[in-house]
Amino acid sequence: MDSTTVTGLQVSMLRRAWVLLLLVAGIILSLIVPPGQSPDEHSHLLRAYWLSKGVITLNTPQGSSSGYLTDDGLNAYLRGYTFYGRRPGTPIDLGQVREESHLQWTGTRHFVEDPAVGYYFPLVYTPQAVALAIGERLHLDLDTSYRLARLCALLSVVAIILAALRTYPMNAFVAAVLLLPMCLFQDISASQDGVATALCVLGIALFMRGMDAARTFTPCHMAMLCLSIFLVATSRNNMLPMVLMPFAVALARRSGKGLAGAGVTLAACLCWTVIALKTTADLRVVRAYPTSFFIHQYFAHPGNFLQLLSNTLTNTDLAHAYEASFVGVFGWLEIQLPRSFYTFAMDMLLALGVLSLSVRRIRRDYATRLVLVLGAFSAMLLIFFALATTWTQWGAPTIAGVQGRYFTCPMLMLGYALSGHASSAQPGLRKRLAGGALAAFLLATSYVVPKTLIDWYYIDGPQRLPPPALSTLAKPFAASASVSGPLDRQTVSVHLQPDSRDAHLPGNSFIALLMPTGTLYLHQNDAWLPFDASQPLAYSSGMLETLDARLTVDRDLTDFRGARLLLGYGRGSTPTKSFNDMLAQGRYAQVYEVQ
Repeated sequence: MDSTTVTGLQVSMLRRAWVLLLLVAGIILSLIVPPGQSPDEHSHLLRAYWLSKGVITLNTPQGSSSGYLTDDGLNAYLRGYTFYGRRPGTPIDLGQVREESHLQWTGTRHFVEDPAVGYYFPLVYTPQAVALAIGERLHLDLDTSYRLARLCALLSVVAIILAALRTYPMNAFVAAVLLLPMCLFQDISASQDGVATALCVLGIALFMRGMDAARTFTPCHMAMLCLSIFLVATSRNNMLPMVLMPFAVALARRSGKGLAGAGVTLAACLCWTVIALKTTADLRVVRAYPTSFFIHQYFAHPGNFLQLLSNTLTNTDLAHAYEASFVGVFGWLEIQLPRSFYTFAMDMLLALGVLSLSVRRIRRDYATRLVLVLGAFSAMLLIFFALATTWTQWGAPTIAGVQGRYFTCPMLMLGYALSGHASSAQPGLRKRLAGGALAAFLLATSYVVPKTLIDWYYIDGPQRLPPPALSTLAKPFAASASVSGPLDRQTVSVHLQPDSRDAHLPGNSFIALLMPTGTLYLHQNDAWLPFDASQPLAYSSGMLETLDARLTVDRDLTDFRGARLLLGYGRGSTPTKSFNDMLAQGRYAQVYEVQ
């Protein structure tokens, strides 16, 4: 082992203590958080289950989104747990939780649509897949199988980060990013976020070692670098710029085999992207133009995309939302930490970034830092471009669907770039200050995060930030919905009667589906169209009248399981800032929850 590997955060006792701390924090949070509370966790668990059956690409029956055969017991378990705890003011019914936990594997399987995870190369789900396979083989109940999947994912995260620390030291800023509440919350879920983030750290650590001429770098290291980058780039599509790393290492080491490995990695990433696009059909989002139209328009007229990007980045409301969801917004993006903690966390990250910055060896490692910085900013740009072309309506003023947690991996790259190879230098005053700041940040996180989660899930606590309260509706509002038959092959009839005080005034009636994630779909022209809450909603200047509608259920509505069907109207002929503003100014009611 090189002499430099026993310095800084790489010291054996400190490394083990840090990893043990991460494991203990993960176990404690896992005991607090109920199943299925991470964004799209049920989808990720399905992908892990399909991997346990050897499924690499999904099936796409005619007229349906992509998916695969799923055990009926697992499907029932996921549907039962996915939406627990997301009704502000109503703590979880622990009796119902215990009843759901006795569900068993049935051995019978039916097709389940879930196209969102079809774009990810499934090998990143290996820990969860192994756990589910063990649970099914040993006839464990589904709750035990799920919790085993959580534990395997957490242990994998800890093991991978330990391997990264043994490969190359990390500075205090990188450690703080990994200890952000959002990262910890995802580490204890059955989604792929924790494993993918840990693999990103391992890939960067291997890159740093490969670019450091003072350290050995074997063909095994190169193979691990290529594999980790492939897994990250195919599970986090915006991280494709990481493929620059093996090329840079091969050039720095003058390795022909390294260049070949880097080329294979790039080709494999591109091949999987093409395969995933060809084999995955997603009918959840209906837009006036296909994704190819957006890509062509933005490449032909880059100024249009740059203007859209500028509008998004200068939108203060979106900036605050990115900041909050980067630090931590739990559940399905509804459990917020105290506002003061977000300010504290960002200030601590800024301070740790300054304390981790070093220019001591910049002449020697400028190429290393340049690759990391270029890769990080390219990855950030790809986040906005991907969502502009796949999730945003044409003509929208800002890019929809961006979440702060998407920036975790690019920030880790920037974190390593701050100190470069100087991160292995002997600790001094700045490192002691950074250690103290990191400890303070950890103590604050250790208090705020568990308290917030316990308040939300088990106590009707003060930290709840409820959406527009259905209980505060004006009494004269009349709205009803009825299901005319089984949900899988009939229709829902809805009826809206405006209040007599509002009838024949300018306004617009609406039918909307509010997803557990907060995403909103409006029913327009017999289709469900996604609505970006940041863009104005313009009312038609018609008069409010009775609304009767029949909504198709045989496919369209069942794609929105767990959504709340809202029926209502807003008065006036001028746009409002957001849908929530419209709800606050108008009248509405939840009339159905899609099962």
